[in-house]
Amino acid sequence: MVRAWLGSGRSVRSAWRPGALTRWLGGLALLGLLLGPQGSALAQAGKAISVAYMPIANCLQFFVALDKGFFTEQGVEAKRKVLAGGAVIAPALEAGDVQVGYSNSISIIAAHDRGFDFQIITPAPLHEAPKHVFNGLLAGANTSITTLKDLEGKRVAINTLGNINDLNMKMIAAKYGIDLAKVKLLEVDFPKMEPALRNNQIDAAILTEPFYTVVAKNKVGRPVLADTFSAIAPRFLVAVWFAKKAWMEQNAELAGKFSTAMNRATDYINGHMGEMPELISRYTKLTAALAKEIGWAGFSTSIKKSDLQVLIDSSQKYGFIKKTFNAGDIVSKFVPVTE
Repeated sequence: MVRAWLGSGRSVRSAWRPGALTRWLGGLALLGLLLGPQGSALAQAGKAISVAYMPIANCLQFFVALDKGFFTEQGVEAKRKVLAGGAVIAPALEAGDVQVGYSNSISIIAAHDRGFDFQIITPAPLHEAPKHVFNGLLAGANTSITTLKDLEGKRVAINTLGNINDLNMKMIAAKYGIDLAKVKLLEVDFPKMEPALRNNQIDAAILTEPFYTVVAKNKVGRPVLADTFSAIAPRFLVAVWFAKKAWMEQNAELAGKFSTAMNRATDYINGHMGEMPELISRYTKLTAALAKEIGWAGFSTSIKKSDLQVLIDSSQKYGFIKKTFNAGDIVSKFVPVTE
């Protein structure tokens, strides 16, 4: 059996919580009021950058840049700060405690819609079917679910309400004719989905890697839709490395060097993918053996406008943001954007 080594130690029940994105944005708004216009640390002395990240495979670029000396090559000291996720990373960045952070794209889109000046400094994991697929839907092994239509009347877990997998579920429903009003969506942390399926507390779940592979290997869940993200688009930018626009403007040389180091890492990944399972095992709890079995994200040094615009437009269509905007508005000058 593959052990659920990724658990946080909390009970399954405690993982079910109200919309984290709503709380995240509310916390940012309160922080902005407390800090005031001069509250954030806009300029940082020297060549050090504090980088907030999670020890997961999708942060691979950062690990490669550290491992291969690309930050050192640029004369940049990258200070590592492990944080639990975007709900913690964004406030830390807004307060100036860190200068660069990792987040899913929907959170940055929603923050921009509410007036925050976050911009992408480096594109991160890319969904690109069929080569780079790392998000899927599993039904509990003890359920009668065999088709997507069978999800009606069932309990389906996603990791965060109001975020990318919530949008994903809405677009799956639209594409495959599911009456979403008949589906009970529950918010469950990824590490808690396997025990929730095993204990019949949920009937199905949308999981990212490596959780998808772990749960399938343990025969706790069986595939219903191996590629959920393609319901959004065949290709789009799932997550990003971001910073405050004001900080990048006042620290353009340092920000540029960070971007260059991360681009070097991206190029290295794309040319040496065979090395990545062993490398990722040194920076996360993911074993090299399991890393060879999971679906991996794609990585690029540039952004196609459509990679982001589809998320922005879909977010507006499904009520995640008030109005659509141009994808270029949240991309910094350090990232090339192509049509």
